[in-house]
Amino acid sequence: MTSSTHNDRRNPQQFELSNQTVLVLLLLILVAGVTLLATMIFRDLHWRVTVFIAATAATAALFCWVTRNTTCWDIFHPSWGLLLLLALYSIASGLYIERNGRTYYGEPLIEGVYWRYYIACWMAQLGVCFGLALKVVSSSESFKNSIRTVGTNNLINRQLLVFAIIVCVACLPWLLPKLNFLSVKSYRETALSVRVERLGNDTAGIMEVATQYIPVTLMLIVCIGAMFRQSTPIAWRIISAALVGAYFVTGFLGGERYTVLYCGLFLTMYWYYRVRPLNPLTVFAVGFSAYVIMNLIPIIRYTANPIEMWQLLTDSLAKDGLSEFELGKSNELLTAVNLARQIQGILLGESELNWGASVVSDVLVWIPRAFYENRPLPTSEKFVEVFYPGVREIGGGYGFFIVQEGHWAFGVLGPAIFMAFFGYFVAMVHAAVMRWRDFDVVVFWYAAVYADLVMASVRSGIIGSIKAAMLHSVPFFAIALMLFAVRVLRPIAK
Repeated sequence: MTSSTHNDRRNPQQFELSNQTVLVLLLLILVAGVTLLATMIFRDLHWRVTVFIAATAATAALFCWVTRNTTCWDIFHPSWGLLLLLALYSIASGLYIERNGRTYYGEPLIEGVYWRYYIACWMAQLGVCFGLALKVVSSSESFKNSIRTVGTNNLINRQLLVFAIIVCVACLPWLLPKLNFLSVKSYRETALSVRVERLGNDTAGIMEVATQYIPVTLMLIVCIGAMFRQSTPIAWRIISAALVGAYFVTGFLGGERYTVLYCGLFLTMYWYYRVRPLNPLTVFAVGFSAYVIMNLIPIIRYTANPIEMWQLLTDSLAKDGLSEFELGKSNELLTAVNLARQIQGILLGESELNWGASVVSDVLVWIPRAFYENRPLPTSEKFVEVFYPGVREIGGGYGFFIVQEGHWAFGVLGPAIFMAFFGYFVAMVHAAVMRWRDFDVVVFWYAAVYADLVMASVRSGIIGSIKAAMLHSVPFFAIALMLFAVRVLRPIAK
């Protein structure tokens, strides 16, 4: 059955831009680059930063030109998020090390670190652009082949509602704390203890997926869909909005940036793909709000009390003004300083290039510890163990910049190799989603994996983000099994 509803307004041709629009975008990139260059010069910062910004802008402009007639112009194509975040993290941390001459944790940097840092970051940009462009140019027709079966989508949504209610009721003891914004522990109280608990419990990850990821994801799918479907009674819309709001507020008060990101992506992507497109002004407003929230949370998450949060914010503004939101002082964006620390450690002999052995180790990490007790540490944890001794054992961690994997393997050329493969992979995911984008559950799955493969990958690494995306896909595997079981058992019941 095929028909037209408000969920089918999007024409695939809307993703294609004219050459004039492309030229305007290229001009905007050029203006942004020149503006940042001027800012750097007037602040008397080192020439290395200005050269890197110019190279970043030129790389982005070249990528836009090469992909001007492809599906890359979908705003949720991974290229936009990856290129923007990679640039922001690289520039922010570059500003920091140039101004302070040391890492975020006080170690002075030697002169040989700086140019290697910028080259590694730029090579990562070149690599990801190559991988993305290679895929999108070869699959530019994918939007035109979207499978449109509105009747099947509606049937799936009805079956999904029943499945979600059963699972959420069964997992209610674990689900309720995610919605109870009146009794929330702060990030300061829980962060280290939770990490230590996971290190000592081999089944913690499995239990978290089964009792939290699956019910929370099902709840968000059902509630967000109900909020925006015109056929949903107003009472159910209100209840759905209340549940989503409770989940968002609880995560925000608990300082859980990923929860805020996850919920925001589910809402925004469903609206964009299934209701109506977002205009450029709205896209800018959403992006700006995300930047503010992600930098706001580290300031106020020492408590879960809204009044105390407000006091922390006002004290920070009174002491430092808006400097905490500046690019070079953003707590969220300084993860890339760890690349400088890694480069220095290799130069000083604290570690050496592993020539790709880290890839094998990261694959072995996926084997449950019950089957492989002495499995190696993931590269992100290995980094903390080598360069910040003693921190891992107490549950600490400083983030793992996505460029570090490639650099630790093959030096400054490694990021180009690793990021090319990663860029091609995430573009493949997008191309597959676009073929099935008229199914609500597929849009939600893309939102779930986009959070890992694009938004969080820059500070968690390539292999780590792919593993996280697989974990967050488990609820959707459960949905697929449910739909398959219904399809098989229905004829038997009749």
